[in-house]
Amino acid sequence: MREIFSSDDLPAAERLAGYREAVGQALVPVNVHADPGAPIRVRMGLMMLGQVEVCSVSATDDAHVEISRPRRLIRRSDPEAFRLLLALRGRIQMTQGDRSPRLTPGQMAFYDTSRPFHGSRRTINGRLHLVTLTVSRGLLPVADNLVKSMIAAPIAGRHGVAALMVDVVDRLLTDATRYTAADASRLAPVVLDLMTAVLSHELGDDAGRPASPESRRRVLHTSIQAFVQQRLGDPGLTPRSIAAAHHISVRLLHQLYQEQGETVAGSIRAARLERCRADLGDPLRAGCSITTIAARWGFTDYAHFSKLFRAAYGLCPRDWRHQHQP
Repeated sequence: MREIFSSDDLPAAERLAGYREAVGQALVPVNVHADPGAPIRVRMGLMMLGQVEVCSVSATDDAHVEISRPRRLIRRSDPEAFRLLLALRGRIQMTQGDRSPRLTPGQMAFYDTSRPFHGSRRTINGRLHLVTLTVSRGLLPVADNLVKSMIAAPIAGRHGVAALMVDVVDRLLTDATRYTAADASRLAPVVLDLMTAVLSHELGDDAGRPASPESRRRVLHTSIQAFVQQRLGDPGLTPRSIAAAHHISVRLLHQLYQEQGETVAGSIRAARLERCRADLGDPLRAGCSITTIAARWGFTDYAHFSKLFRAAYGLCPRDWRHQHQP
């Protein structure tokens, strides 16, 4: 993810003006309103996943900030898009039309860039983090009138497909620096499928043309990957346990991974090794033994772990740690 604005780069007296300039030049420009002396501390990042624009905004201030998108800005720049706004931390209140939801962590709502909106944000315990995903209208396989019926309607992200959307966005941001251009192009249809799945779930059975079998399989595969990432430390994580948790056959599970050029066991092993590699290079874990770190991520046989690690990274765990610890 590319950083497009950081208030830390500016003197305190210039931060509000800098923030206004940054959001005024965005794909969907908005006005920013705050007291002239407001203690603005904001960071903005941008990432393109194919035709999906992912924007991250985090704040660590107590300023009361309002934004607005009047018709004047719409005439100046309108990508004719739908935007999914997701609150990860803090409180966000957005108004479009006759709806004015107050989004708390884990909640989300769709907005139309062609219609005026305004809103405000507040930190919770000095922190706020929101993410927007903006896509052209034609990219969502749901009729525009049905999407518009969901505009500014709050969607809870604690269960089901919406919860998966929250998990995937959180993971996207966590691993953003590791994605190649090829990764981004592959992730774009997955994100679009998840946005479509969220809409379809909220709309019920009349959500426009049905999702394709390929779309449903991509969403299922993404759900499985999120499930696996949360349980990498469990030595009992097996194809059978994963398939049972998702009410599918082990055969279908293997097919889903084969379609992505992967195997179930190989994908789990690579993810576990990457977590171990990160821990071995983390100064905060310098006091942890390598055996403890390996066991933490599901490797109960140290000799086997050491062999796998050397094959993956060219060094045994002890030598790798020696080279990469500060």
